[in-house]
Amino acid sequence: PLLVFVEASIYQLDEENEQIARIVASTAPACSGGSASSSPQPCKRSVLRRVLESHGLLSEKVANELQAGESYWQLERTLCAAMAAGQPISKADVLRASSLKSFDYRVLHDLL
Repeated sequence: PLLVFVEASIYQLDEENEQIARIVASTAPACSGGSASSSPQPCKRSVLRRVLESHGLLSEKVANELQAGESYWQLERTLCAAMAAGQPISKADVLRASSLKSFDYRVLHDLL
């Protein structure tokens, strides 16, 4: 049940991030680049961390993977906003986003 909770929590946060990215992208011409800095519910992220910690599962490795997920979501919003505004994006940012993307699988693997 705990793995299901973790994956469901991450997917819910991912859905919220994608909603934010759509909003940022749809208003990109009127927004500055800083608008992509909004993030999925900080409260929900902290609940996930607290649950893992209470079960003795918030290792440094798991915490680092969760941080990688937050970095991915930030980068995804930034890339979406830039593309929607017709601004160039760097290959390095795309490759970094690609390397961070599967953090949820890495979290689950580390919890096993």
